[in-house]
Amino acid sequence: MINTIFNLIIKISSPLINFFYSPVKEYSTLKNKIKFDLKYYSNIILNYGFDNETINKVTDIFRKHAVNLELIYMNIPSRKLLSKYRMIEQHSNVIEASTNLMGLSNSAGRDKDGFYRVEERVEKIKSLLNLN
Repeated sequence: MINTIFNLIIKISSPLINFFYSPVKEYSTLKNKIKFDLKYYSNIILNYGFDNETINKVTDIFRKHAVNLELIYMNIPSRKLLSKYRMIEQHSNVIEASTNLMGLSNSAGRDKDGFYRVEERVEKIKSLLNLN
């Protein structure tokens, strides 16, 4: 009898847990990818003079991150409640981080005079998404 009740509870709660947990996990995984890519490609992002193929590869990565960040965030159920208790970032921070990722993809490795702007974008993204 107890096993039957336990199995029933597991079968009922499992989809609910996946409904709430999976999007948050996906969001967290994307944040970790962004953090890794900011560090891994920092030389290309912050410096000028790389070949176009390398720059295009890196800018495509950050452009995808910009789009996916907002998309995945919007799929999180109860995101307002979770952000209220600081379990995830506020929507305005995610929008601003996404905007900065898009700006980074547009200027990374291309603007020899824009080093400080690019560096500011990187620091802003880290701050907005709590990647430090």
